[in-house]
Amino acid sequence: MKKTRYFFVALMLMFTACAPSGEGLGVADSQEQVDPLKPENPPTEKPNEYNSLPWEANHHQAEAWTNYLYTLLETQGARFIEGTSDVTTFCPRYFQLERSEKMEFWGNLFSEMSYYESRHQPTRRFAEPKKKDKITGKQLYSEGLMQMSYQDVMAMPQCQFDWKRDSKLKPEDPRKSVLDPYKNLHCAFLILRKQITRHDKIAIGTGAYWAVIKSSYERNKLPQIRAALKSLEFCQ
Repeated sequence: MKKTRYFFVALMLMFTACAPSGEGLGVADSQEQVDPLKPENPPTEKPNEYNSLPWEANHHQAEAWTNYLYTLLETQGARFIEGTSDVTTFCPRYFQLERSEKMEFWGNLFSEMSYYESRHQPTRRFAEPKKKDKITGKQLYSEGLMQMSYQDVMAMPQCQFDWKRDSKLKPEDPRKSVLDPYKNLHCAFLILRKQITRHDKIAIGTGAYWAVIKSSYERNKLPQIRAALKSLEFCQ
């Protein structure tokens, strides 16, 4: 019996050693090695043949942002693709669109929001009057491509902003995690998805993270954003 048992163990060890890369690993370990959605390792190509987004005309690195955003939408954007109760006010034909066209609609929405938030500039910062960041303990700033803040990690722990590391850097240093366009965009993606899941609307009066799509804010940019999206050929 002992010899049989030892032979079986030895055989299993040989099988494991010869297994292709990734096999024999736990699911979590395997995903950790190949996860394409980590902001620090964004994809370099679009997942499919989608059109460019407006921010590509304003920043030389923006094509990579497009690739990353489309990958997020492909893999984690099912709630976006479903649409919302007010999506036809932005794109009248939304529910007649092909899935790829719906993806492009949402890509354009992010790009339009980013324009009015940061002018597509990943290092832009805005001091929020009379507000303190609950993470930094300092003046609250909205920062980066989608104007995010360090304290966002409190509501969305998946946001990869690291104040402990960034506190050693100058405020405008592009190496700051909150100014990293992929980490900034990833956090915005998660927060907008959560907002849409909760309210089933793009434009809401209360609970809106971004003033540009806050319907109760008199200086919102909803008319401009709606006009830009309605002008997309597949929305007409």
